[in-house]
Amino acid sequence: MQTDYKVARMTRHDDGRVEVVARVYEGDVTTELEPSLDGRGLPVPVTRYRRTRFLRTVTLSLPDLPLAATEAQVRRRLNDELKKDTTRTPIVEQV
Repeated sequence: MQTDYKVARMTRHDDGRVEVVARVYEGDVTTELEPSLDGRGLPVPVTRYRRTRFLRTVTLSLPDLPLAATEAQVRRRLNDELKKDTTRTPIVEQV
């Protein structure tokens, strides 16, 4: 199984604090039929990562994040959260 996160909310406070709420999911790469985007809507096989189950909610703020954390710092910290689960592999985009 693979895991990924989706940021549900990011709040930047006037004093520089950043609070992030993210949801962690598991899923796998599968091929399923989806309507084509060519206007005809005929089903075509599409292979991609698909979420199958919600795992948990992660909330980050001080001291997890530095004051005035950048988006890159938030992503790195969330990527680190995914690495803690050694039974699953993070998706390539969130390693």
